[in-house]
Amino acid sequence: MTLLEARNLSYHYTLAKKKIDILKNVNCEINRGDIVFFHGASGAGKSTLMYLLSGLEKPSSGEVLIQGKSINTMSTNTKANMRNHELGFVFQHYGLMPELNVLENVLLPTQMQNKLSTKDAKQRALQLLEQVGLEDRIKHLPKELSGGEQQRVAIARSLVNKPSIIFADEPTGNLDEENSGKIMELLLNLAKQEQVALILITHDTRWLKRGSQCYQVGNHGIHTSN
Repeated sequence: MTLLEARNLSYHYTLAKKKIDILKNVNCEINRGDIVFFHGASGAGKSTLMYLLSGLEKPSSGEVLIQGKSINTMSTNTKANMRNHELGFVFQHYGLMPELNVLENVLLPTQMQNKLSTKDAKQRALQLLEQVGLEDRIKHLPKELSGGEQQRVAIARSLVNKPSIIFADEPTGNLDEENSGKIMELLLNLAKQEQVALILITHDTRWLKRGSQCYQVGNHGIHTSN
C-alpha cells in the first residue's frame, strides 16, 4: 500500500498583487521502506514541499494522501493526531526543549497520544537512545551535548512513536563534514531497521546514490534525478 501520495500538488503566494509560483503539479508516490531524496538549490522549494507533504502547510491546489486518506479535508485536530501517530520529523536546528533532559526530550511525542503505555514508551526511548549511542547521556540537558549528539536525540525522538514516515529537513546542515556523515549513516540505517519511509530534504548530492527515489526540486516542480 502506498504510504504517501502527492497528486498535482501546487503552491504559490501573492506579493504586490503578483502570483509567485513555488511548486506546480508535483506528483509522487512513496512506499514503506523507501528512501526518498528531494534535493536542489537554496530557495528551490524543498522545505515548502516537505511542509505540504506532511500537512504543515496547505497547498494552493492538489492533494496529499497518507495511507490512502486525503489530509486536505482533515480537521486541524485530526491532522495533528495523524502527524503524531504516523510521522516523525528531524530538523536542521534540532528542536530540542532546553529545559528537558535527553530522555524527556525523546519521550515528548509519546505524551501527546496513547499509542504506547508509559512503561513501553520509556523502554522504546531507552532502546532508541542506545541505538544512537547516547545511553549514557539520558540525564544530560541539550546544552551539555555537541551538535551531533543533539541531532541524535532528535532522530531518536522522531522514531519513538513508531511512525510510518520520517521527514528530515537538511538534518546535517549545522554539522561539520565528519558529523554529517555519521548522522546520515545513522538515519539511513535506522530507517532500514525500522522499515519506515525516509524523506530527506538536502542540497548535498553525495548521498543520492543511497536513495530508492531521487528528485531534483526546481523550476517550480520536481524532476526524477536517478
